[in-house]
Amino acid sequence: MILVSCVSAAEAPRVFVTNEYFTFGSPDYFSVAVKLADFDSDGDLDALMVNGRHWARQDLVFFNNGDGRFLTAAPLGEQASGYSPAVVDLNHDGKDDIVIARDRIVSQRFMGLGNGKFDTGRSVGRAGPTRAVVSADLDNDGEEDLVFSQRGTASYVAFGPDFETIVEFGDSEQYVRLAIADIDCDGDLDIVIANLGAEGSAIYLNDGTGIFDQLIRLNPSYGQAVDIAVADFDGDGRPDVAVARIAENVIFLNDADHTFEKIIVFGFENERSYGIDVGDLDRDGDIDIAIANDGVPNTIYINSGDATFERQILQDDPNARSYGVTIGDLNGDGFADLVYANSGSMSRVYLNATKETAASMLSR
Repeated sequence: MILVSCVSAAEAPRVFVTNEYFTFGSPDYFSVAVKLADFDSDGDLDALMVNGRHWARQDLVFFNNGDGRFLTAAPLGEQASGYSPAVVDLNHDGKDDIVIARDRIVSQRFMGLGNGKFDTGRSVGRAGPTRAVVSADLDNDGEEDLVFSQRGTASYVAFGPDFETIVEFGDSEQYVRLAIADIDCDGDLDIVIANLGAEGSAIYLNDGTGIFDQLIRLNPSYGQAVDIAVADFDGDGRPDVAVARIAENVIFLNDADHTFEKIIVFGFENERSYGIDVGDLDRDGDIDIAIANDGVPNTIYINSGDATFERQILQDDPNARSYGVTIGDLNGDGFADLVYANSGSMSRVYLNATKETAASMLSR
């Protein structure tokens, strides 16, 4: 059994626990991203695992047994390259739908049929070096829109409900994963996007109608960004931007004029961070960070409330190639757990437990 301590002033001491029974998938899947949702409507969170990257692999929906173990799975569509998912109710029928960003082929959407089942899928967007997709109502028409990032060519928004109206942004930047948030606090949603290239990650401000004609470029000295997350880390009411990089990771703090001049560096150069998610891991009211690393142990950063962090190491397979991480309560105890998408080894769940209950949780 592997334990990682996490002490909160608001709660009893916690540990993140895992063992071989809390692994799932296959080393051969080239797993790259995981998203949690209650796909079968049984009250717990299931895991959508996107596989393949540049190669054709089978995407899968893994069903939670209620304790955080994924013991059954169902295929989603046919084998294809895959990079990133969005889970969203596209047709307002109360069922989760899935959009998968595909590499070099047209991305796909799968409409939910209920009880963890989906249709066979249909094309959406354009073929290209697509790396991520997120959904939001960007033009305030009540319909979900889809934002696709592309590495080395223009990224774009496909506007719902039919996704045939496409508006490009960016040019030939090395854009990868992205997030949506109201960065300038004007009531509409903006695009925040990680850049592997030298120009720096970027924020595209929305004018309220889905036109993104104002660009905020984050400090290009902190390039090689792979993943990005948005949250208020310092408690000032403004959304900040955290970036996972192939080097030290950084947080760009959002100031009153949205210039993001103050930067917090965390992690180490050798970590090669590929994934990030944020949430309140110790349930003390502020936002913590989980990082997915390539070739070195994965890490969490516990926020003291003012954007200063305690680094803690998750000692699983020190050579795991983790491409993605997501946070969610898998066993219904009110505490956020961790799921890592690994390439070349089994993907892994960490349960957030007390020291007294850790052993019993892993033996179920």
